[in-house]
Amino acid sequence: MSPQQFTSRKVPRSALQFAAELVPGTVEATAGDDGATLYPFVMTARTGGIAQHPWWGNCIHDFEGMIPAKPTITVDYCHNPDDVIGFADRQELRDNALMLSGSLVSLGDDRAFEVQSKRKAGVPYEASILTNWDGLVIEQISEGMVATVNGQQVDGPLTIFREWQLWGVAVCPYGSDGNTGIEFSAGSNADVEVRVIAPAAADPVAKSGRDFIARFGRHHGALWFTEGKSWDESLSLWGGVLQDQKAAKDREAEELKAQLAELQKKYDALVKDLAAAKAENAAFKGPYGLYTEPARVELVQKRFSNLSQGMAAFAASIKLPKDPASPQ
Repeated sequence: MSPQQFTSRKVPRSALQFAAELVPGTVEATAGDDGATLYPFVMTARTGGIAQHPWWGNCIHDFEGMIPAKPTITVDYCHNPDDVIGFADRQELRDNALMLSGSLVSLGDDRAFEVQSKRKAGVPYEASILTNWDGLVIEQISEGMVATVNGQQVDGPLTIFREWQLWGVAVCPYGSDGNTGIEFSAGSNADVEVRVIAPAAADPVAKSGRDFIARFGRHHGALWFTEGKSWDESLSLWGGVLQDQKAAKDREAEELKAQLAELQKKYDALVKDLAAAKAENAAFKGPYGLYTEPARVELVQKRFSNLSQGMAAFAASIKLPKDPASPQ
């Protein structure tokens, strides 16, 4: 595989915020140094699945590319670095999710105490994480493409955070993903530059066997997938299959056309024969065909007495064996 090539893209810092789940703490508050009170918390910072983001659309964080953060991460209020309310000092990947735990730190009647008190009273505070743009690498796959992330196959369109570092954590009254900059202090939402894996350098992951069967049919799809054909090779082969199928249908159409022409000839011959027979019958004279002599009329009447006059006339047109008693 050729070395990866990168392009760059500017995005606002707020695009690097992602909603997290703040789990209510079950541990009682403890006394810290210098009279501080610690209120423990647990947070699901990021899951290994696809999330919806207002800036990136469908996106996912690749845990294999997660860059270890410093041992202790600052927790602030609404991503405001001037309003620090605690810290996260434990990070763990568990059940395909990044779990953080730490404590809100209160020195009295301050923001941390307010958040903890309101949480305890039922206010549904939410959490948000901020990724570091320095060293961030993303990959964007288009519709129809697939990739493997966190042990699962994902479909485009999708943004994958291939290399990323957790930089900050915030507690917010609303979900962070929907905001575009109001959670930052003035002047801190300037654009930052991130690296993007160039599409030409991205190594597309092969489609699944189910994709092959759905696109190329049970026979060809299963065969080409087991033979290790690429998607592009299979598309080319499928084009040949479709051409062969069209040629076979064209031949079948020509054969049917020839059969129809033969049937038309037979039909025309039948029509001709029927027309001749009709013309011959039209030449009959009298109620009993050509037999107009009294003696022959009497003979026909005798022979076909059980028939109607029309049927007798038809029967009379057939050559009958001579009756020895009939006039010559």
